[in-house]
Amino acid sequence: MNLMREAVETELADGPLYEREAALFRAKVVEGHRIGKIFSRFAAEENAHREALKIILPSLDVSAGSPGKVPERDSLRDTLHDHAERELRAIRIYEAILKQPLSPMNALLIKGILVDEKEHLKTILHYLKALSWKE
Repeated sequence: MNLMREAVETELADGPLYEREAALFRAKVVEGHRIGKIFSRFAAEENAHREALKIILPSLDVSAGSPGKVPERDSLRDTLHDHAERELRAIRIYEAILKQPLSPMNALLIKGILVDEKEHLKTILHYLKALSWKE
């Protein structure tokens, strides 16, 4: 249950964080609207993860809770770096959840979330690398 609570808190914080990053890309990067769309899609996926967690554990309140303070930065690079660390943490949480006894359906839902989180991390790292080349 503790890992599930951590997962929910992560999802609660990451949706708005992806929207913030989408806005930063749109404002600070040439053709940033295209990248912003990707990050807006990731925000929607984080919300879907939260709904999937509600299916797995209906007693878990996924609409409330303390998602933790995610620092808001004006630097796109700093924001992406912070978010990469958050995604790594989420991946570790979901991998730990998969080590617990789960029904086949719940395991499938968690595996799907894990695939998304790994894609998010890969994308974040790609754009971090691209921003580093511009220096």
